[in-house]
Amino acid sequence: PVYLFYNLVCYMSKLKNSDIQLIKTVSNLQDKASTLCIMDTLQANTGRYHSIASLHHALKRLTDQGFIDSVKTEATAIRGDRRKRMFHVTAYGYKSINHRS
Repeated sequence: PVYLFYNLVCYMSKLKNSDIQLIKTVSNLQDKASTLCIMDTLQANTGRYHSIASLHHALKRLTDQGFIDSVKTEATAIRGDRRKRMFHVTAYGYKSINHRS
């Protein structure tokens, strides 16, 4: 447990404010946290435009670090038989944002 807490503190020191804001946005959107919904919500909350590429890069980095996770939905005809990736915050991510708040 002490080692895990130490790792959490080390990772939190590397988290930028934009990463914390992104984790909180995914948390607030709950089951509606697709890339476009996250992008629209961030733009509405911050007033800044975030490109899809920069958002994908940040989401990938946070996924690799274990703060968020993603699942793919079922393919639908409306989306041209493509699946949508939905994001959610992991327990590790919740600990990090609760500790920083």
